[in-house]
Amino acid sequence: MNSKLRIPLCWKGHLEWGEKLEDCAIRELKEETGIEVKRLKLVTVTDEARDVDHYVHFGFLLDNFKGEAKLIEPNKCEKWEFFDLNDLPKNLFWPHKQLIKNLKNHTLY
Repeated sequence: MNSKLRIPLCWKGHLEWGEKLEDCAIRELKEETGIEVKRLKLVTVTDEARDVDHYVHFGFLLDNFKGEAKLIEPNKCEKWEFFDLNDLPKNLFWPHKQLIKNLKNHTLY
């Protein structure tokens, strides 16, 4: 894994009824950051079962994109930052920690 890979931490969203997973990720990325991408690569999956709900998290790499991350939803996100894969903040959302661990270990799930 390229340690110079810079990743945005991390956009997220909910899959709309009938929507394809990749289409959802592309839509959410544009809605939340303004970044436009034609193709993503699914690289990892993790799930988070809690007392009242169960989420499945999917990690994608951007293959080719245009634009720069903009703060479109300031009520949901303070700022967008990019980090070296080996120099990440300590206080990451648990599912993102697991996705990154899987990515580094070349593990899908």
